[in-house]
Amino acid sequence: MEFGARDDHFDVLVVGAGVVGLSVALHLANPRLRVGLLERHSGAGRETSSRNSGVIHAGIYYPSDSLKARLCIEGRERLYHWCGTQHVPYQQCGKWIVATSETQIGPLRQLMERGQKNGAGALQWVQQAEFLTREPDLNALAAVWSPESGVVDAETFVQTLRLQAERAEVAIGWCTELVDLSQDSQGWSLRLRAADGNESSLHASVVVNAAGLHADDLALRAGYDIDGLGWRQRLVRGDYYSLQGSTPRPRCALVYPVPEPSLEGLGVHLTRDLGGRWLAGPDTTDIDEIDYRVGSNKAEAFAASLRAWLPEISASELRADYAGIRPRLVGPANASRDFVISLESEGFLHLGGIESPGLTASLAIGAHAAQMVEASGLMS
Repeated sequence: MEFGARDDHFDVLVVGAGVVGLSVALHLANPRLRVGLLERHSGAGRETSSRNSGVIHAGIYYPSDSLKARLCIEGRERLYHWCGTQHVPYQQCGKWIVATSETQIGPLRQLMERGQKNGAGALQWVQQAEFLTREPDLNALAAVWSPESGVVDAETFVQTLRLQAERAEVAIGWCTELVDLSQDSQGWSLRLRAADGNESSLHASVVVNAAGLHADDLALRAGYDIDGLGWRQRLVRGDYYSLQGSTPRPRCALVYPVPEPSLEGLGVHLTRDLGGRWLAGPDTTDIDEIDYRVGSNKAEAFAASLRAWLPEISASELRADYAGIRPRLVGPANASRDFVISLESEGFLHLGGIESPGLTASLAIGAHAAQMVEASGLMS
C-alpha cells in the first residue's frame, strides 16, 4: 500500500526501511492497525542493511545478559527459517575463530565459554594438528569451530521483507523525509517532505525510530535528551578489500581472528560471499559525516592482519572494494554497548545503536519491538 490522501493518521509510523524498520512494520501489521513506513531513499535497505559482510552470527561475542546475545540467538533461528521459506540465498557454512599466539589461547577459551552460555550452538575446540588437517593453507595454534554461523544474501533478504510488508498492507512512503515531529493530542504530529519538495503532515499514535545512522538525530528532534539517555551515536566506517590473485584460500567461507582488546570490532576477517568473492574487512574508523569512499592505502595493513593466519597473502592481492557505516553508541573506548530498544511513555519507540549483529537479529528485534508496542496500550 502506498501513501495517499487518506493516510492522515496511523496507529504506528515506522521511520526507516532498513532490515530493522521493515521487520518492525511487518511484525506489527494486522487488520486492526494502520501501520506506515517512511523512507527517505527510493528503496529499502540503502544504508547499513546493504553495506555489510552478510554474516549470520551464531551469538558468541556478546555479554550473556544482553539484548545483543538474546536477540542474536533468536534472530539467527528466525533468519534461517525465513531464508528457507522465502527463498533467500544463504549458506550455513560455519566459521573459524583462530588463535595465532599463546596470548590468544585464553581469550579464545573465554569466547567459547561465553558462546556456549549464550546458546551459540555446538562450538568445538580444535587443536592445531586437527585444524591444519582441515585448513592446510592456514596457520593457528588452536581454533573454535562455530557450526551455526553462515552467510546470507542481504539484498535479497531486504527485498523479501519489503515484499511481505507490502503484502501485509503496510503503507510505505518512499523518497519521503521526516522534517519535523512534535507531540499533540493524538500522539505525534509529523511534517513530511517528498522528493519534489512538497510538504504534507500526518499524525501517529506511536512513532518507531528505526532511522539507523540517524536515529539519535531523530530522537533529538523529538525532544529527547540523547546524552542523558545514552542514545547519542557516533559513525564508524568499515572498509572492505577484495582478494585477487591465486593466494591459497581457506576451505571455510568465514575465518575470524581472536578480537584484540585494544581494538574495536571483531578484527579484519575473511568472508566468501555467495557469489564466491572473497572479502577482507572491515576495519574501524571514526568519521564525522557519512562518506562511503574506501580508503585506498590500507592494503598493507589488511595484509599484515591476515598474514598471521593466512601466511601467503600479500598487499598486491588486495583491492579496495566498498565501505559500510555503523551507528555505534557513544561510550568509553572499546566498551561493549548493548542495543537500545526503549518505548517512552509518549509513544516513541527508540531503536539505537543497532550495529552488528543487527542483520542477524533483525527479525527478533522486530518481534520484540512489536510486542512492546502492542502491550503498551498506547494505540487503544
